[in-house]
Amino acid sequence: MAIQTTAPHKHSNCADYFYHIAYETHPNCNGTDLFHIYLIERIAPNTQIHFYIFYTSTKVIFIANFTSTEVIFCIFADRTIAFHDMDYTDIQPLLNTYHRRLSATNLKFKRYLHKQINWDVRLLGIKGARGVGKTTMLLQRIKEAFDNIDDAFYVSLDNLWFQNHSAEELVEFLYTRGVTHIFFDEVHKYKNWTAFIKNIYDDYPDLNIVYTGSAMLAIDNSKSDLSRRQSLYTLHGLSFREYLEYEGIINLQPLSFEELLKKHTQYAMDATSRIKALKYFEKYLDGGYYPYYKEAGKDYLMRIGEVVQLVIDSDITAAEESITYITRQKIKKLLMVVAENVPLEPNINKLSASMESSRDLTLKMLYWLDRAAILNLLTDKVKDYKHLTGPKKIYLDNTNLMNALGSKL
Repeated sequence: MAIQTTAPHKHSNCADYFYHIAYETHPNCNGTDLFHIYLIERIAPNTQIHFYIFYTSTKVIFIANFTSTEVIFCIFADRTIAFHDMDYTDIQPLLNTYHRRLSATNLKFKRYLHKQINWDVRLLGIKGARGVGKTTMLLQRIKEAFDNIDDAFYVSLDNLWFQNHSAEELVEFLYTRGVTHIFFDEVHKYKNWTAFIKNIYDDYPDLNIVYTGSAMLAIDNSKSDLSRRQSLYTLHGLSFREYLEYEGIINLQPLSFEELLKKHTQYAMDATSRIKALKYFEKYLDGGYYPYYKEAGKDYLMRIGEVVQLVIDSDITAAEESITYITRQKIKKLLMVVAENVPLEPNINKLSASMESSRDLTLKMLYWLDRAAILNLLTDKVKDYKHLTGPKKIYLDNTNLMNALGSKL
């Protein structure tokens, strides 16, 4: 072990302060890198502050032993982050929201995906359209899995709290106080969210992370490689089987496609002997795809229209930051053209002319709506969002959207 010391010197970003730096160098566990422990003593008029920085040769890992509540700036690999001492009063608004939403969560009905998810993995992502039940699934998991709910923490990253605080600060605070599982909702609303998730996964090796986000999430195209670190699931809207269970009519066990192929007659006879399915099927087609139909009541179709507007104005824009106001208006116009003519066999050139847009932009808008689970594009090749081809037919994603946007069922 070698101990080295530098002479006191000024820091370029803090003209009023001097630093005295001493560090010890240790080989890391695999011997391929050096692990440095820096003791930095900041000397200024009437003040003396000590703190430690632990880091490899490539980046800072964490900071400890603050003796002052003032903000301390530390240079990380690619950015500067300001740290200050937090306490529970700082996160009380988030705690209140977490506990309030958890207490209102019902465990009676759970979505199909709940049992399929491997909740034990360290990094878990759930994406899906707005309103399909992602948030409820997170809260149900916390409620059923944690005897002490404060071992976990739920937070939505679109909360206004993050206007004055960073998610990095929050994670550090929670981790140092024993939280083992953090559930992030609306992760796509946080700037550079993929880098954020990657960093906390790498820097907190015994922390479990679950996040939800828009159906627009494009993990494979992100700059930060999450694909090899995470398990990613997609949650769809209610199936007819789930609708019947949600309504309290009948609880049918889910069947695999292979089971249906082998014994479809037997399963059909069993189901029809227990329920007159067609009696409820039309109600499901008109208004049973998104679980919030119960809460919305008569306003359900209007709520769908509002959600579609929000997806275009917020979710698509968050995923594709180059989209302008004019482009958003064109997306809405394109959607209504499709809605009034489904199933549409598009002539992309004519459609582009009516949109007053280029062929390339028209294809992009169609594929954005497809990724957002508003449209369903039928193509003769596997969909490739990097190489766009004209679809053979265009459908709305589900019959509830058709009903809400004025299409004929």
